[in-house]
Amino acid sequence: MADTTLPAPRVPWAAVVVYALLACGMAWLVTLPLWLGDGLASPLFLPLAAAMMFTPTVAALCVTFAMVRPARKARYLGLVPFRPVGRKIALFLLWPVFWLAVGLGAFLVAVWLGWTTADWSLSGIERMLPPGLTASMYVLISFAALPLNVVIASATAFGEELGWRGFLTTALAPLGFWRSALVSGVLWGVWHAPIILLGYNYLRTDGSGIAWMCGFTLLVGGAVGVRQSSARA
Repeated sequence: MADTTLPAPRVPWAAVVVYALLACGMAWLVTLPLWLGDGLASPLFLPLAAAMMFTPTVAALCVTFAMVRPARKARYLGLVPFRPVGRKIALFLLWPVFWLAVGLGAFLVAVWLGWTTADWSLSGIERMLPPGLTASMYVLISFAALPLNVVIASATAFGEELGWRGFLTTALAPLGFWRSALVSGVLWGVWHAPIILLGYNYLRTDGSGIAWMCGFTLLVGGAVGVRQSSARA
């Protein structure tokens, strides 16, 4: 008997199109108050951005249950068993440290190459802080809150990943790795448009900001896809 949890031999394009429209449409709907208000300066920015990150999950659940309807829906959405447990926990703990090191390393390289200057006195940060809070206190609080921030970021990131790395990766699998990575990377980048066009990430409020984001999502999506393929092999 055929394993009905495996991707269909053909891409369910109708479900993919509906998924993309739902995810992008809901992203614009959720962030509409920012466009009607103060944009990135709005006090609603953080909660609305977090809510936007769950729109791919909602879209994925809708099309998986209403259109694709595979026999094993959880597996189709990429929810595989948490094994091996020890290695997965180690990755969860070490991954934030890795990206923190990458960010710090990129900053130091940029300073070394003369692309930017380092404000070691943290005077730029201090000018943005409320009275009574020094830059050194802010740095200490930020590092103390890092574990909580990782938990919050992981929860909101799951809202994206169930859609892009779960449903869409499975649905596009018949295309082969590179074409699948290209389609999902572009869709993932365009989905960010509601906040990118407000100036988030790249400080660009035109199509160039979306192009930069698509470049980033293509790169990251491809790298994650390679990792997923090797893990399943």
